[in-house]
Amino acid sequence: QPVEPDPWPRALVNTGFYISRPPLLHALRQAALKGGRLLLEGEAGVGKTRLMYEAFRALEPTPRLIFAAGHVYEKHLPYQAIINTLRHQVLQTEWLALDRVWAAHLVRLLPELTTLRPDIATVSNLSAGETTLSEAVLQLMLVVAKNRRLLLILDNAHWHDQASLNALTDIINRGFVNQRGLLVLAYRPEELTP
Repeated sequence: QPVEPDPWPRALVNTGFYISRPPLLHALRQAALKGGRLLLEGEAGVGKTRLMYEAFRALEPTPRLIFAAGHVYEKHLPYQAIINTLRHQVLQTEWLALDRVWAAHLVRLLPELTTLRPDIATVSNLSAGETTLSEAVLQLMLVVAKNRRLLLILDNAHWHDQASLNALTDIINRGFVNQRGLLVLAYRPEELTP
């Protein structure tokens, strides 16, 4: 099996001064062991990402990390958070292990997937709120979390597009994170819109 590179996005590794927060680190570790969802709220610059990094590094056994960073310029692009995350966080072996039926649905978001998986063909156009897309993402996450627990982090969740959040909500409502790992949504309260 290929060696997985350091899964934490290199651009987000801050080796500068860090104020340890033992109670918060302990709470994050306990949540990761239990599974489910965790909201991490804080203003810009208070250290939410660094706290998640330190908690991730302290987890034993190391969970499979999927890190989805939100960007302000992508907030209104449907499915962009899913596209970026799947494109950069899913390993080639995981793509190859995904059943071709579900991979075919994800080709609508990632057309380059046909290069890796010539056994799949594209399917009909994507429509907002489509449950088959949510199911395809769920099936992929089941493959990703097959051998170990999953830590799914949505950093700057306030900037994730609504279509991606809707698909994620469907996956949550079906109990995936309660059974397979932890979902952390880190956000800035001042960026939320009513």
